[in-house]
Amino acid sequence: MKIRNGFVSNSSSASFVVLGFEIDLSYEEMYRSLVGDIDQKDDEDSIYESLHEFLEDNNIVLHAECSGVNSDIIGVQLAGQSNYMLESSSCSFPDLKVLVDVVGLIKEKLGSESEIKLYTGTRSC
Repeated sequence: MKIRNGFVSNSSSASFVVLGFEIDLSYEEMYRSLVGDIDQKDDEDSIYESLHEFLEDNNIVLHAECSGVNSDIIGVQLAGQSNYMLESSSCSFPDLKVLVDVVGLIKEKLGSESEIKLYTGTRSC
Protein backbone atom coordinates (compact mmCIF):
# COMPACT_ATOMS: atom_id res chain seq x y z
CA MET A 1 0.00 0.00 0.00
CA LYS A 2 1.26 3.46 -0.96
CA ILE A 3 1.21 6.26 1.57
CA ARG A 4 1.04 9.83 0.39
CA ASN A 5 3.37 12.06 2.38
CA GLY A 6 2.74 15.35 0.68
CA PHE A 7 0.44 17.40 -1.43
CA VAL A 8 0.86 17.53 -5.19
CA SER A 9 -0.95 20.11 -7.26
CA ASN A 10 -1.16 20.10 -11.02
CA SER A 11 -3.16 23.29 -11.19
CA SER A 12 -1.87 26.46 -12.75
CA SER A 13 -3.15 29.97 -13.15
CA ALA A 14 -2.96 32.77 -15.68
CA SER A 15 -2.90 36.51 -15.13
CA PHE A 16 -4.91 38.71 -17.47
CA VAL A 17 -6.01 42.20 -18.41
CA VAL A 18 -9.29 42.13 -20.36
CA LEU A 19 -11.39 44.95 -21.74
CA GLY A 20 -14.86 43.49 -21.67
CA PHE A 21 -18.05 42.93 -19.77
CA GLU A 22 -19.68 40.33 -17.57
CA ILE A 23 -21.99 37.93 -19.38
CA ASP A 24 -24.44 35.48 -17.92
CA LEU A 25 -25.54 33.48 -20.97
CA SER A 26 -25.18 29.81 -21.79
CA TYR A 27 -22.66 28.83 -24.46
CA GLU A 28 -25.58 27.94 -26.71
CA GLU A 29 -27.12 31.41 -26.30
CA MET A 30 -23.77 33.07 -27.00
CA TYR A 31 -23.22 30.90 -30.07
CA ARG A 32 -26.67 31.72 -31.49
CA SER A 33 -26.12 35.46 -30.93
CA LEU A 34 -22.59 35.64 -32.31
CA VAL A 35 -22.45 32.90 -34.95
CA GLY A 36 -25.97 31.82 -35.86
CA ASP A 37 -28.08 28.71 -35.83
CA ILE A 38 -26.93 25.50 -34.18
CA ASP A 39 -27.13 22.16 -35.93
CA GLN A 40 -29.64 19.97 -34.06
CA LYS A 41 -27.10 17.13 -33.86
CA ASP A 42 -24.55 19.32 -32.03
CA ASP A 43 -24.13 18.45 -28.38
CA GLU A 44 -23.00 20.80 -25.62
CA ASP A 45 -19.31 19.94 -26.08
CA SER A 46 -19.33 20.62 -29.82
CA ILE A 47 -21.17 23.93 -29.28
CA TYR A 48 -18.55 24.91 -26.68
CA GLU A 49 -15.70 23.98 -29.05
CA SER A 50 -17.28 25.84 -31.98
CA LEU A 51 -17.89 28.93 -29.85
CA HIS A 52 -14.30 29.01 -28.60
CA GLU A 53 -12.99 28.50 -32.14
CA PHE A 54 -15.12 31.43 -33.35
CA LEU A 55 -13.98 33.63 -30.46
CA GLU A 56 -10.32 32.75 -30.97
CA ASP A 57 -10.55 33.40 -34.73
CA ASN A 58 -11.94 36.87 -33.92
CA ASN A 59 -9.47 37.69 -31.10
CA ILE A 60 -12.20 37.58 -28.47
CA VAL A 61 -11.66 35.93 -25.09
CA LEU A 62 -14.11 34.32 -22.71
CA HIS A 63 -12.84 33.93 -19.15
CA ALA A 64 -14.71 31.85 -16.64
CA GLU A 65 -13.99 31.37 -12.95
CA CYS A 66 -12.08 34.62 -12.53
CA SER A 67 -11.22 35.74 -9.05
CA GLY A 68 -13.53 38.45 -7.78
CA VAL A 69 -16.03 38.17 -10.67
CA ASN A 70 -19.33 36.31 -10.36
CA SER A 71 -19.99 35.89 -14.10
CA ASP A 72 -18.01 35.00 -17.20
CA ILE A 73 -16.10 37.87 -18.82
CA ILE A 74 -16.09 38.29 -22.59
CA GLY A 75 -13.99 40.86 -24.41
CA VAL A 76 -10.56 41.61 -25.79
CA GLN A 77 -7.46 40.52 -23.89
CA LEU A 78 -4.99 43.39 -23.61
CA ALA A 79 -2.37 41.39 -21.72
CA GLY A 80 -2.08 37.93 -20.29
CA GLN A 81 0.40 35.27 -19.36
CA SER A 82 0.48 32.00 -17.51
CA ASN A 83 3.01 30.86 -14.93
CA TYR A 84 2.18 33.65 -12.45
CA MET A 85 3.83 36.43 -14.50
CA LEU A 86 2.22 39.13 -16.59
CA GLU A 87 4.46 40.37 -19.38
CA SER A 88 4.78 44.09 -20.03
CA SER A 89 2.56 45.55 -22.72
CA SER A 90 0.98 48.84 -23.69
CA CYS A 91 -2.00 50.14 -25.64
CA SER A 92 -2.35 53.70 -26.95
CA PHE A 93 -5.47 55.65 -26.08
CA PRO A 94 -6.69 55.79 -29.73
CA ASP A 95 -6.23 52.00 -29.99
CA LEU A 96 -8.06 51.55 -26.70
CA LYS A 97 -10.99 53.61 -28.03
CA VAL A 98 -11.19 51.31 -31.08
CA LEU A 99 -11.19 48.26 -28.80
CA VAL A 100 -13.99 49.78 -26.70
CA ASP A 101 -16.02 50.10 -29.91
CA VAL A 102 -15.29 46.47 -30.84
CA VAL A 103 -16.33 45.27 -27.38
CA GLY A 104 -19.43 47.45 -27.68
CA LEU A 105 -20.41 45.60 -30.87
CA ILE A 106 -19.98 42.24 -29.11
CA LYS A 107 -22.07 43.52 -26.21
CA GLU A 108 -24.80 44.67 -28.59
CA LYS A 109 -24.88 41.31 -30.42
CA LEU A 110 -25.23 39.50 -27.10
CA GLY A 111 -27.92 41.88 -25.87
CA SER A 112 -25.99 42.64 -22.70
CA GLU A 113 -26.75 45.53 -20.35
CA SER A 114 -23.43 45.08 -18.49
CA GLU A 115 -20.98 47.96 -18.32
CA ILE A 116 -17.72 47.68 -20.28
CA LYS A 117 -14.84 47.57 -17.81
CA LEU A 118 -11.15 46.82 -17.58
CA TYR A 119 -10.68 43.54 -15.69
CA THR A 120 -7.44 42.33 -14.17
CA GLY A 121 -6.80 39.20 -12.19
CA THR A 122 -5.94 35.54 -12.32
CA ARG A 123 -7.91 32.51 -13.36
CA SER A 124 -7.38 28.78 -13.13
CA CYS A 125 -6.16 27.05 -16.25
